[in-house]
Amino acid sequence: MGLFDKIKKEKIQSENEKFVESQVNDQFERILSNLYSELANVIISSIPEDWEEFHYLGEVEEEKRSWSSVFFVKSIGSDEYIKCFDLKSFGDQCSNEMDAVLFKIYDCFIQNNQKPWEQLCLSVKNTGDFKINFKYDVLAKAEYGQVEREVIWAYETFGGRPQNSPFLTSILEQYLQKKK
Repeated sequence: MGLFDKIKKEKIQSENEKFVESQVNDQFERILSNLYSELANVIISSIPEDWEEFHYLGEVEEEKRSWSSVFFVKSIGSDEYIKCFDLKSFGDQCSNEMDAVLFKIYDCFIQNNQKPWEQLCLSVKNTGDFKINFKYDVLAKAEYGQVEREVIWAYETFGGRPQNSPFLTSILEQYLQKKK
């Protein structure tokens, strides 16, 4: 085999590897897309009225030591966001279904050799527009844990402010003071 044949063979192998990698990435993206839809449908099924938008925060600690799921929804014609736990139609079944899909998404990342995230943030409008992002290395940074992260996320995501809770209000005030 001459030098040219060896280079040609390596180039063909390299192109084949890129093609296989591309197919794996496409499959990963399709699976994630289906899981995002599944999560959105679980949330939508628990909203009792016409809604304009909702914002979901899911957290998973390394090796699933702890996790949480919460969303806030804004009804059409309203300026206020309602926390999922305050919806009459929200119950343990919906909470368990959200967590199950959260784990599927988390596991999909691990199975596809992607860095496991700690927070998944999903925002969906009734027009079909949505935004999803992942945050890494955030769980250890909150002094008050999950409650603090949720208060800050709600404020940053949709301007949410705690209602009827001096403790949660003080968490947000401390956060805002640190940002100055």
